[in-house]
Amino acid sequence: MANSVYYLEKKPGYPLTRALGPLFLIISILFCPGVFSAEYRAEFQLGINTGDTEVGGETDLFFIVEGTDFDSDTGKTIGAQFWIDKVYTDNFSLGLQYMRLFDADYGGSRDEFCIFCVPDTTQEHYSPEIDAFMINFLYRDNNGVLINEQLHPYIGVGLGVAQVDVDGIITTDSGTGTITITGNEDDSGFAAQFLLGMDYDITENFYLGLNMSFFSTYVDLFNEEHQFDKFMGMVNAGYKF
Repeated sequence: MANSVYYLEKKPGYPLTRALGPLFLIISILFCPGVFSAEYRAEFQLGINTGDTEVGGETDLFFIVEGTDFDSDTGKTIGAQFWIDKVYTDNFSLGLQYMRLFDADYGGSRDEFCIFCVPDTTQEHYSPEIDAFMINFLYRDNNGVLINEQLHPYIGVGLGVAQVDVDGIITTDSGTGTITITGNEDDSGFAAQFLLGMDYDITENFYLGLNMSFFSTYVDLFNEEHQFDKFMGMVNAGYKF
């Protein structure tokens, strides 16, 4: 029984600069008159992420590979945001966010069915790093009316793009031997998130906050679609200008 190891040449992904085009268009809207009377703040974020990754199956004339959901390890998330509060109305906030999700490996085993040969079993392990650039839209109690002046609950959504870089190890065990393929691929794709949280004013300028979100993006890697669905919990520390 033969054992073979192959190294994939890095496959170039979809250029992130092309995907960022719509972001620059939306950013230009920030220079409209309604923003000049708004309030500004910046914050840093630290937290964890968990969830699963759906790897879509593939089919050709002779082979059928099952699609499956792989559980991910609990990973880390860091981020930074710039916010514009009270855009046109007291309760509307607009934010630009950068996030990095890492240390959340995923993988497992699945079967490959072959019509004219012995079925194979693949063992897969992936190590992703995700860089996301988001525009967030919040309904936020900026004036502290709902509870008290220091508490600012909010709910919102975010849209943007994510650049995903993945190291993969795929081992196929068949009747003729074991084949191991290792490689690195990257791609960028659309990203979206749902946000829920609350900020608490420590002083007139400094605040702390808690944030929960559901983040999702999908890209093409190793000839299959990988969809990342992440639940995140974050601690925020911010400064109001």
